Amino acid sequence: MRRAPVLELEAVSKEYPGSPPVVALDRVDLAIHAGELVGIVGPSGSGKSTLLHVMGTLDRPTAGAVRLQGRDVTVCSDAELSRLRGRTIGFVFQQFFLLEGNTALDNVATGLLYRDRDDGEEHGPGHPGTAPGPGLARGPVPGRRRRRGPSLALAERRVRAAEALETVGLGHRLGHRPGELSGGERQRVAIARALVGRPALLLADEPTGNLDSVAGNRILDLLLELNAAGATIAVITHDREVADRLGRRVFLRDGRIEHDRPAGPDGPRHGPGNGDQAALSGRSHDERSGHHAGPDDERAGHDAGVAPWRAA
Repeated sequence: MRRAPVLELEAVSKEYPGSPPVVALDRVDLAIHAGELVGIVGPSGSGKSTLLHVMGTLDRPTAGAVRLQGRDVTVCSDAELSRLRGRTIGFVFQQFFLLEGNTALDNVATGLLYRDRDDGEEHGPGHPGTAPGPGLARGPVPGRRRRRGPSLALAERRVRAAEALETVGLGHRLGHRPGELSGGERQRVAIARALVGRPALLLADEPTGNLDSVAGNRILDLLLELNAAGATIAVITHDREVADRLGRRVFLRDGRIEHDRPAGPDGPRHGPGNGDQAALSGRSHDERSGHHAGPDDERAGHDAGVAPWRAA
């Protein structure tokens, strides 16, 4: 029997006041199951941003039900919704939203500021943080008790942040600030920040929109690897080429789902070789950041592979 979806929208509509009202979403039905990689694609004005906000519980629908891990979030209080969102959803945005004065390590650690210790992990007396494991895949430690309490201490957040950065191939950039990183590396930091709490669902809004084609392909390759390791990911994009590289594709137009195409027989696919493109161009240039990155700057995340994923 198939498990309940990680996220389910049932007959969801969203209207904004006006004369007449603006219908941004019109009776949308959508279910995302654990381990799926879903591309949600549509032109400007199709309702993608509104759908992202509703999926991410950042906005409430006018009608319909939104269930996150089986819980109907439309009946949650704002405080309950905030806690649930913080524990189960990770966000990646086009603009990165990194703190310029902070290192990569501390930018990622901010992703745990509002997480408490009741995260299903086991701790024992004198244990400073989580049980070490490969990448982000930590498991219970036999004989150790579950610990509940206030938000995680800074030292513990940094330990987890370092592991997350290692997972996305930036273990060698822990002390770099955003201005010292290429655009692709900044997006990797943003992805690590979204992953550090091991959410049940990662929502990526135009994650390649501010990157050149080489850096963008590397970010997509990273998302594919994370999904292959078990992460559940939904990518919102206007770019059909991006969507075509993902597994299942959901096409949105005028607030309605036009098509919902399952993954092809070969599943999601990697782009035209990271190393090949870098070798052809000599140097990868992120047009928006003004940072010139050598071929090895961002390749580490792809070459290193990703540890098995397990949501908290």
